[in-house]
Amino acid sequence: MTNNNVNSASSPLSFKVLKRRPGYRNRQIDNVTTLIPASALVEHFDVAIGEGGDDMKGYQRRPEPNRVKKLLDKMIDRGIDLLLSVTLNIREESAFKSVENGTYTYVPAAHGSFWVVDGSHRVHALKELHRLIYDDDSELDDIERSKLKREFEELEIICVVMFSDLKNEIYVFNEINKHSKPVQGNVVIGNIVKSIAENDKELIQDIDGADEWWKVTGYKVAASLNSDTSSLWYDKILFAGGQASKPNVGINSMIKYLKVIVDSPKASIHKSASAQFEWILECTNAYWIAFSRVYPQCFNENANKYSIQKAIGTDVIMRLWEPICDWALSNIEGKPEYTNPDTYVPAFRKISQSLTAESGEGDLVDGDTFWLSGNSGAIGNFAGEKGKKNLFRRMYKILFEN
Repeated sequence: MTNNNVNSASSPLSFKVLKRRPGYRNRQIDNVTTLIPASALVEHFDVAIGEGGDDMKGYQRRPEPNRVKKLLDKMIDRGIDLLLSVTLNIREESAFKSVENGTYTYVPAAHGSFWVVDGSHRVHALKELHRLIYDDDSELDDIERSKLKREFEELEIICVVMFSDLKNEIYVFNEINKHSKPVQGNVVIGNIVKSIAENDKELIQDIDGADEWWKVTGYKVAASLNSDTSSLWYDKILFAGGQASKPNVGINSMIKYLKVIVDSPKASIHKSASAQFEWILECTNAYWIAFSRVYPQCFNENANKYSIQKAIGTDVIMRLWEPICDWALSNIEGKPEYTNPDTYVPAFRKISQSLTAESGEGDLVDGDTFWLSGNSGAIGNFAGEKGKKNLFRRMYKILFEN
């Protein structure tokens, strides 16, 4: 268990509260909603951290230092604020009697700690910030320290405070966490694109700093491909909360596969964002049209029989884009036009003439049959990252053989 009661004998503190009806019908957990000054919370909180299988009082994992540091850095960089609520528990039975007339009088020596049920990383980040502000050997400069001190002293944390015992504290912790799920990546990137459309300047600055505009552009390119009825990728990309016909590729994977084009020097020579976007879109469409000319049976009404527009096929084909561009420079007449399918067709045709492997049924297969899903095709031999690398190397070798 951690012990953060740096001043447990301090004077009583009064908080305005909203007294709520007891929570959980079968447990009748008394509780209030209130605002607690950050300075009070960091001085009087504790977390029931488990110390092993024999520890019957601790039930939470230790805070992850990296998560605490990220929260701390964000508060220092952007200002101190925590809009999310924190759930706390006062275990002392008599404490709830100190809730009277819309006020809770907290007596640290008698009521004990605010036990953090949900939000321990946030509270630990606040504690670390408190140390940086008030320690004499703080690494903050005087101007930054003064600004953060003012913000810290004005900050109040939204808190749900329970008044119950350890067993109910553990129960509520489990109820909060057993149903929680991390936000899926496809939802995150979609929300980033929508926030940028709303001119979220801080988010735009974050994207600049992380050098991740390729993800935003990739999302937009994928969305355009997916909605264009003339594209081979029409209704073949699965977005968060949406549906797609089979076969399909998830939006997160598609963004990753598109990176070879989106983040390429060839794309960056187009100075304006709109020109760059149009070039990437035309280039991607041309590339896949070229592939479909060499392997026509793998698309349209037959597509679901093949692995081309599934993760394994799409990943490998997109990895080949840069090598095929390099090959085209010295193997086709004239200067390659990367938005023209004719630039890529000779390369795909050369690969198709020599790409063979044993099917799941033991037959040597080539052409469209190579890409069939299931035992009839050979693509199953190249599953997983190792398999995809092997297939890429095989196709690369064929391409650059004399």
